[in-house]
Amino acid sequence: MSNHYVNHMNSVAAAAFDRLLEGVKSVSYVDFPDHANVGDSAIAVGLLEYLRVRGIAVESVQTIGTHDPARLKFGDAVLAHGGGNLGGLYPDVSAHRHEVFMQTPKDKLLIQAPQTAHFSSAADLESFVRNVRSKTDYRIGARDRATSQQLHDHGIASVLAPDSVHFLRQIEAPPATQSFVVLARTDGEVGSDSSPFDETMDWLTEPCGDDLRRKVRNRARYLPRGSVLLNKSADGWRRLAERRVRRGVDLIAVGETIITDRLHAMLLGLQMGRSVVAVDNSYGKVHGYIDSWLDGSGAAIAKARSFAEARAMFM
Repeated sequence: MSNHYVNHMNSVAAAAFDRLLEGVKSVSYVDFPDHANVGDSAIAVGLLEYLRVRGIAVESVQTIGTHDPARLKFGDAVLAHGGGNLGGLYPDVSAHRHEVFMQTPKDKLLIQAPQTAHFSSAADLESFVRNVRSKTDYRIGARDRATSQQLHDHGIASVLAPDSVHFLRQIEAPPATQSFVVLARTDGEVGSDSSPFDETMDWLTEPCGDDLRRKVRNRARYLPRGSVLLNKSADGWRRLAERRVRRGVDLIAVGETIITDRLHAMLLGLQMGRSVVAVDNSYGKVHGYIDSWLDGSGAAIAKARSFAEARAMFM
């Protein structure tokens, strides 16, 4: 693949994030992802890269596990991690987002990095709308057109913005060793069909030692001075996220084509110069992103309605 796709999406993302963070000189980054899912780490590394390039100071970074409300006073704005966890599908994350709404000083700008919204229930939607209305200074990025429309329908203005992974630009990867590789979800966003492929994998597991340290950090706020002693610097969190992204890149790099229902396996694959067959997740996040951003982008991508349909492409 030429650099057209990579450069085009980097430019589109930069313009959108410039609108979302207009006037901001420093941030406190909350809900930084400290878990094995490579996609969230890709979001985080890309967002930190955007902030670095734009000269926006990162005054603090904290995870759910190392959260300390005192840090919300740092910086011009509180910046919440993006992704696809808005709306109750992941209760711990939704509870923490409510916590951040309640704890952020009323005169402090709160920015939600781009999200794909999927509300699990009417109560989850009502809770989110109520939280937004409680803030006088709130901005949110909508990661696809459906999310933007849904927010608009409930009186919430948004900035249509693609994923921050595009700030990673071209990604270096080892050469492919087989015609295709299948990375299929094993979590709550699995689509309707089981993969018919003989060999599949997911990227939700990391080495035992890393996993143990993560579990300790995720309880840090409940330990004496844990939020202070176990919270990393911005550079420390970035290095950890970069290692997780590299693990994911190495997993999918074996295939000339990547077949996946994970949004970030799709996006990382494209930025590695691979072709991708994209199967949708349970609520339309993957295909919604393609329809919002990738048509006409030069991306080497095909949509499949199921893993069975994807398999038929290689028979």
